[in-house]
Amino acid sequence: MQGMSGSPVYIQGKLAGAVAMAFPFSKDPIAGIRPIQDMVRSSATLASAPRQHPLIAWNDRDLRRALPKPEPALAGGERMIDIATPLSFGGFSRATLEAFAPQLRALGLEPRQSISAGSKIDPGMGNPADLKPGSMISVQLMAGDYGLGADGTVTYIDGNRVYAFGHRFLDIGSTDLPFARSEVIALLPNVNTSFKLSDAREWMGAINQDRNTAVAGELGKRASMVPVSVEISRGSRPIESYQMRMVNDPLLSPLLIQMAVYSVIDETERTVGAASIRISGEVEFQNSPPVRINNMFAADNGSAQQGYLSAAIPVAYVAS
Repeated sequence: MQGMSGSPVYIQGKLAGAVAMAFPFSKDPIAGIRPIQDMVRSSATLASAPRQHPLIAWNDRDLRRALPKPEPALAGGERMIDIATPLSFGGFSRATLEAFAPQLRALGLEPRQSISAGSKIDPGMGNPADLKPGSMISVQLMAGDYGLGADGTVTYIDGNRVYAFGHRFLDIGSTDLPFARSEVIALLPNVNTSFKLSDAREWMGAINQDRNTAVAGELGKRASMVPVSVEISRGSRPIESYQMRMVNDPLLSPLLIQMAVYSVIDETERTVGAASIRISGEVEFQNSPPVRINNMFAADNGSAQQGYLSAAIPVAYVAS
């Protein structure tokens, strides 16, 4: 079941590992178990490695190109694959999920609509005692009027160290991603893949290692997040504004901006047919002048796509 990745498995009272893999399209509940030694050793050994990301070309229109891609699930295949990680979209338009779903599935993620509009998580830090092996967590990539979170299960807690998922999230190595405790609302059986409905409740810490065998992080630590403000106007008349915070990551942040701007345009304007769209904004820094964005697109078709890309590509450039 999606969201079960990381569920602890005990044999005679001893932790053996985590539910992590399955046969694609299997009708029987048979799972592959990731040994707990592999989860702990990989995260601990590589924790001191420097954080490195490949550069993104400033004119690259596929902002997912630099992300690692797992092997696809093949019908009738006899290989075990990682259980898909559910990625919940809160507040995004339905067309946003449809537009980005093929690329997200290629990364081993399964996009779905969240049960809530956005992700309004209490800004305070939750009680670490509320998190136990078997608890659901949500790695929050964006929170606010738009919410985007990847759900999984806690396998092992050692002091303030947390190990979860039993497989990669995106395999981006050393990182800084916030995670929240997630409450399961319901379990939904499905002919294709059963899944959980859950809702993020309170911040619990930060994921600092995303490796092939597990994600690992620290309880009580706050991850660095970037404030994002998106406003849309028709002429000089404001229509709507959106306030979010997103992860500060050279690979993920541009993609998140792209999806957010796409959803804003899709909710308020038509995305097919003749249109003129102006994109203006700023990317602000602590100790440097801002990077200003000011473009206008007019076309019989496709101006919306040019618009959201023109907002995301400069962010990819300055982040790299």
